[in-house]
Amino acid sequence: MILKPNTDQPTRGKNIGIFSDTHGKGAEVIIPYALEFKKRNVDIVVNNGDIYDRDIEAMKVCFPDITIIAALTNDQVDFYKKKLEDLKDKNASIEKKYGLKKLEDEIRSMDSLFNEIKAICSLSQDQQQAWLKKAEQLKQAGMLIEEKIKYEEISDEIKKMEADRKSIQLFFPSNWHITIPGPTRIVPLPGGDMSLYVGHKLAFNYFISKPESELETELLEFIRKYDSLRLFTTGHGHHQFAVYLGLCLIINSGAASEPTGIAGGWEFAIFNTLTKRLILSRIPRTESTKPYLKIAVITDSLDISEDDPGFWKKLAEVLKNDGVTHIVHCGNIAKADIGRPELKKFKVYFNPVLGDERLTDYSAHKNWFELKPDADDKENCFQEIEGYSFLVRLNFGLDIGRMSEAGMGDFAKNMIRKHPSTYHMFCRVTPNTFCEELPKIMILKPGNIHSGRCYATLELPRNEFTFDRVPYDPLPLVTWST
Repeated sequence: MILKPNTDQPTRGKNIGIFSDTHGKGAEVIIPYALEFKKRNVDIVVNNGDIYDRDIEAMKVCFPDITIIAALTNDQVDFYKKKLEDLKDKNASIEKKYGLKKLEDEIRSMDSLFNEIKAICSLSQDQQQAWLKKAEQLKQAGMLIEEKIKYEEISDEIKKMEADRKSIQLFFPSNWHITIPGPTRIVPLPGGDMSLYVGHKLAFNYFISKPESELETELLEFIRKYDSLRLFTTGHGHHQFAVYLGLCLIINSGAASEPTGIAGGWEFAIFNTLTKRLILSRIPRTESTKPYLKIAVITDSLDISEDDPGFWKKLAEVLKNDGVTHIVHCGNIAKADIGRPELKKFKVYFNPVLGDERLTDYSAHKNWFELKPDADDKENCFQEIEGYSFLVRLNFGLDIGRMSEAGMGDFAKNMIRKHPSTYHMFCRVTPNTFCEELPKIMILKPGNIHSGRCYATLELPRNEFTFDRVPYDPLPLVTWST
């Protein structure tokens, strides 16, 4: 009997395109996003909030046949609140005072804005209470018929949350799915293999004032309760970050309107549900004259040549296919791997870290260049590559785990005070992949390439970060007699 791979499994997965905080820029930003997402084969679009009427109308035209997962904010709720104020007076004639048919028609008119689009929307706690109040008013006016919800072995609290969500859902077109604070934030993707969390201020609630270690504890508690939950999306912060925390990933795709990070542009992210490949990128607002450069960032390869003799060949193939020309190895490379012939077509910048390798002369390896420590701080290595300046800080990965976003920003400003044109910091040590866009610098920790086979690429001058894994070769087919 021969075991063969299951060819029924998806080979590409779903590409989720994520953007946020358009703040009414409308077609000016939606059209570029639509063109970019089409080019990148995006299957599902997620917007994490602060999307206004002009944006919604533009999305209807630009995304006519694609699933939309969008987060509504208080501004949109206020728009309908003004139209429903007259319903507070139960004894007044709704027909005379406002025009019930007009009100109902305008509420339902959103169907025409999102024809054939499936939308999942995230409501804040304030929105939840506002819409519940409106639902009660409309129910008293005879417009709504309350649904009965049947549960089996579900807590009263969750029953109440879902009942609230169901009431609010009646205000939205049938092809929308809204979420409210609590378990209803979690939305299963088609196929049932994976769920995602659709929110707006998740980063503010956890990450801006708490270190990575506490964030991991909080998110893993979600996963303990909801086993298929793998992706958390958030907005509101107007800058990009991504943190892989074991089983899950949290993403802030940045902002289209007034991004606060150093990279700027109309920011977005793309996540593949099968490979877990993540791209953090942006649509540039200007045409840069800086040279094109694509580098790979790796760290902690250790004794991988002994554990996987074909690893370096596989890495070279992957990076060549990605268009990479330079490699930065942040540290912990085995001495025997320095000068690997598989990497002869790349320029490799490395910091061996292990033992006394700094005493060794590596000049025989013409395409390998040792990173040199800064005279004032041995932890820092500043390196110029093709006109760009980079900071490699060896053990900053440990510091990140203890810092909030605010703390990272203060620390980074001190690190680059002598090198103000340094816009990217690479670091190592901890296995989690991490990227943070700050006002003065972008911090990148690619993750452990030995245990996790993680690596990152950086494409300049666009400032596009890609996080991926070096694939394993498939195991041979198994044959046995029955």
